[in-house]
Amino acid sequence: MKHKMLAYFSTASIICNLLLNQNNIYANDNKPANDTSSENIVKIDKKLATKKYQIAGMLYYNGNVDGAISKYHEALKYNPDMWQIHLQLAQLYIKSGHFNKAKTECNELIKLKHNEKEAYLMLASIGRAQHDLDNTIAAYENAIKNGANKGQLHNIIALMYLQKPDYDKALEYSNMAIAEEPKSKEAKLCQAAIYFKKNDKTKALDIIDAAIKENKIFPDGYNLKGDIYFAQDKYPEALKEYQEATKQNPKYVQALCSIGNTYFKLNECTKAIASFKEALSINPQDKNTLFAYAIALEKNQKTNEAITEFEKGLLLETNPQIAAQIRSHIAQLEGHESAMLGRPLPKLSAAKQKEIDDIINSKTLTKPCYDNAKNIMEKNKPPMMLPQ
Repeated sequence: MKHKMLAYFSTASIICNLLLNQNNIYANDNKPANDTSSENIVKIDKKLATKKYQIAGMLYYNGNVDGAISKYHEALKYNPDMWQIHLQLAQLYIKSGHFNKAKTECNELIKLKHNEKEAYLMLASIGRAQHDLDNTIAAYENAIKNGANKGQLHNIIALMYLQKPDYDKALEYSNMAIAEEPKSKEAKLCQAAIYFKKNDKTKALDIIDAAIKENKIFPDGYNLKGDIYFAQDKYPEALKEYQEATKQNPKYVQALCSIGNTYFKLNECTKAIASFKEALSINPQDKNTLFAYAIALEKNQKTNEAITEFEKGLLLETNPQIAAQIRSHIAQLEGHESAMLGRPLPKLSAAKQKEIDDIINSKTLTKPCYDNAKNIMEKNKPPMMLPQ
């Protein structure tokens, strides 16, 4: 079972409340008679707060997220200590990408000493979305203190340290995860990945082989085993493992890309192109796959098609240095770099175009750019499947 983002948006409790109160949910939805017209003077009215909370739930259930948020805030005016409202608002703000507002609601939950475990898990989700590893780890630790699953979260914390990277701390938490859940294939996958990154490939293979033996259906395990062989330049062995991963999960984009990379290394460009194309049919917005696909097309002397795919990837690239490398490389493929500068690409913002052109004009790029572009495929090849 893969760990997914731990921010979840439950509607079951809302729906149950709506069913129980469907006869009076809209009744008397007015302010108390003794309330003034001023928004700043509102008396506590727990019944009215509950009713507005239920209406907010109905709005959310019908797809009106903004309306639900507005109604939840109305409910808070009548009962600021109603923790259920803060919980729902935090979830909705995470879903809509308003992370600072979500943090505020999570902190209110913690202050009210209600659903603290969920609050810390949501704070961890926010941290992961913002690539803030330190705060993510701290939030997971607090979630554990408030009753969250130790084995599962220790494994995720191990993965956070693996990304930092701090391999010793990653191994420490991985050992705790395995001690708590000895049969967890995810924990063993994580530990194998740690040893792989520590360059102890023999130990990594031993761990992953044992996990595969215990779990015949384990595409992530076969994919990682393929990565280990790939790093050892054992391309036929790597290919076999990647193919087993896609046999078990035909929509495994990462393994399909790895198959493409392996065929590329084996100088079988036609097969590489087919693998990248299949991966893009599943996820057409993966910039690294687009770049890899373009490079394989270029090597197969399909220059015009390569340019098209490079341009698609360029529109998705957020790193200006990489974008400049790709843009300059496109110019070389077209054979007129000077004419390339200032030529607008479809949907490329003026600011991004200027930033890229400035880098190219600064002459800081290493020539030829083909090698820089080709390295992108290798550098961006994920070393393992990490839980999201």
